[in-house]
Amino acid sequence: MLVELDGDIHHRGLARLADMDRDNLHAISGLFTLRYTWGHVVGDPCGVAREVGTALALHGWSGELRRCPNCRAEDCAL
Repeated sequence: MLVELDGDIHHRGLARLADMDRDNLHAISGLFTLRYTWGHVVGDPCGVAREVGTALALHGWSGELRRCPNCRAEDCAL
């Protein structure tokens, strides 16, 4: 599993094609990419953590997610 923080500047023209080629090679190798923007990470960090944790668990991770110290229980979906 790969996790990528995408920026708009690198997803235009040839850079976008290079990303597609790389993702396709990863898929052939059995890897997949979870892709997020800065807006995802800042706007819904718990949601991003939950998705990454779920993907890790589906592939054998036996850990558990923990709430970050800045997260209020009523706002956190973990």
